[in-house]
Amino acid sequence: MTIGEKIKKIRKVKGISQKKLAYDTELSEISIRKYESGDRKPKIEQLQKIADALGVHISEFLDTMVEDDRIKATWEWIQDNDQKKKELIIEILKTHNYKVEEKDIHWLIVTDHQGFSFYVSREEFKEMILRCDKDIMYNLDKMQKDFGREQN
Repeated sequence: MTIGEKIKKIRKVKGISQKKLAYDTELSEISIRKYESGDRKPKIEQLQKIADALGVHISEFLDTMVEDDRIKATWEWIQDNDQKKKELIIEILKTHNYKVEEKDIHWLIVTDHQGFSFYVSREEFKEMILRCDKDIMYNLDKMQKDFGREQN
């Protein structure tokens, strides 16, 4: 079952019209129709709004996405959200045993895996995010191409 089919099924079971769902999600009724018909795929952010309006967990829809689409949709959502980008970079640093703390409005304190701490200005951190952004995009593109080859 596609994401659109799941949206439609859950919406009908709950007795909600497309118009009401559009209103509750602040999306257009045309968008809801296109998602349900499969003409368009919602981004993660839109899917979260739909899940909230229908009173279900977003995983109800994500389970039907192929891994490639899930990665791409998640990355598109992160791309449009500076706070999520920052959180992602901090999580990546944590996986390498780095700790990031707020010092003040101008500085962050980064502690490496050996316990050495250093100050990073917020501007430098933004530059790190941009560099990581490019690396992540490169790796996602590569992964999607590899995934496409595995499917053939």
